[in-house]
Amino acid sequence: MTNGWAHLLAQAPDDLQAMLMQSVRDDLHAAFVALTAGDAARVAYLAHRLKGSARLCGDKAATALCAALEGAEQTSDFERVQLLLMALERAFGTAWPAARQAARVSEPESVSGWALQGMRRA
Repeated sequence: MTNGWAHLLAQAPDDLQAMLMQSVRDDLHAAFVALTAGDAARVAYLAHRLKGSARLCGDKAATALCAALEGAEQTSDFERVQLLLMALERAFGTAWPAARQAARVSEPESVSGWALQGMRRA
């Protein structure tokens, strides 16, 4: 996990966070379905979309995995592609809970004592 995830989650409204997380889950699921169907071009396309989410959040490990998956269209090594997808799923799955926890722990407060995120009383 990088500070990018924590920063995004700390600053973004809850609905934006949920939308981004759902998009990542949907794209990961679709990539596994495409892999099962032998559609390497679709896996590469979805890896590109996921790379955008990873870059948006500053997650270098997930970005690197996505970049490796973008080459799936040029390979017939579906076992390697599956391993990369599983590693990417873990990277995103590990980053989200840790980032949300980091956002709660390190969240700054305003002078009035109201937490900045969600305007909940600290």
